[in-house]
Amino acid sequence: METLGNEIGAKMSKNEHGIFYCNLCDYKCSKKFNMTRHLLTSKHLMEINGNVLEHKTSKNEQMLKYTCKCGKKYKNNSGLWKHHQKCIIIINDKTDNNEVNECDYYDVNEDIHEEKNSTHESPQMEMLINLFQEQLKENKELKELIIEQQKKILELGPGTTNNITNNNTMNNKFNLNVFLNETCKDALNLSDFLESLILTLTDFENFGPLGYCGGISNILVNGLNKLDISKRPIHCSDLKREVIHIKNNDTWHKDDDKQQMIKAIKAIEHKNVKQMTLWAKANPEYKDPNHKKSDLYTKLIDNSLCETDKEKALKNYNKIIRTVAKEILVDKN
Repeated sequence: METLGNEIGAKMSKNEHGIFYCNLCDYKCSKKFNMTRHLLTSKHLMEINGNVLEHKTSKNEQMLKYTCKCGKKYKNNSGLWKHHQKCIIIINDKTDNNEVNECDYYDVNEDIHEEKNSTHESPQMEMLINLFQEQLKENKELKELIIEQQKKILELGPGTTNNITNNNTMNNKFNLNVFLNETCKDALNLSDFLESLILTLTDFENFGPLGYCGGISNILVNGLNKLDISKRPIHCSDLKREVIHIKNNDTWHKDDDKQQMIKAIKAIEHKNVKQMTLWAKANPEYKDPNHKKSDLYTKLIDNSLCETDKEKALKNYNKIIRTVAKEILVDKN
C-alpha cells in the first residue's frame, strides 16, 4: 500500500486497484488527481465551510456519530465534524459483483510533507490551487470595481442623464450640419430665392378666398416646392419648436428670432401688392360700384395687406411660419 498526500492537506493510501472516497460528499473515484480536483469544487468547499447535515436519528444514534468510521472517537459532535473535514476513505478492492471487500480510512492531515516527494501530480495540483486562488482574488477585485462605479454614478445623480442628453443633442447638431453644409451646400440664398419668385394674377386673386396668411403661405410653399430639397434656402429641423435654418450670404444659420422669415413674408407681400395695378388693368369692371368685381377688388386689397396693429401682425407672421415649417421639415430618416 502506497502512502500519498496532496497540497491541500490530504493523506491517502492507495493499493494497486485503490479507489478514493470523500466521506462528506459521498464521492468516489479511482484517481487521486480527480479526488484532489473534487476537494476544490464548490460543493465540497460548502460542506467543509459549515454545512451541517440534518440529524433525524434518535439521541442514542446521535451518540454513535461521535465515533468516526475510521475508528477515531470524539467527546462532542463539533470535534467529529472537524474530523470529517479531513477524513477520506479509500476502497481497496472489489469483487466481481462490485461488492466492497475492504475499506481503509485515513486522516488527510497526517504526513502532509510526504506528498511533494511521492507523486508526479504535485506540480499540477499546485498550479490548480494557485489558479483557484487567483480567480477568487480577481472576482473580489471585480466586485470592488463594480461597487466603486455604482457609487460614482449615484454621486453624479441627474447630471449623468443631462450629459447623455447633451451628447445626443451634439450628435443631432452634427448630423444637421452635415445635411446643411454638405447635402445643401449649393442651396440658394434666401434673398436670391425671393428675387426669383414670379407672381401671377392668380396668386393675387388667391388672397380673396385664402386671406392674408393663406395667400402668403401659398406663394412661399409653391416657390420652395419647385426647387430640389438640396437647393432650398429654408429648412425646418424641429417642427414643435419651429427651429428654422436659413441660408443667406452663402452661410447657413438658425433664425432664432424669426426675423429673417418675417422679412421674407414682407418681401412677398410687397411683390403681391404690385399685382394690384396689373389686376385692375385686366379687370376694368371693378370701377363700376355695382359690379361684383368692385367688391372683389376691395377684398383683394384688404387681404393683401397685413394688419397695422403690431400684435395682430405678429400673430399672422407666426401663423405663416408654422404653415411653411410643416412643408420644409427635414426628413431625418
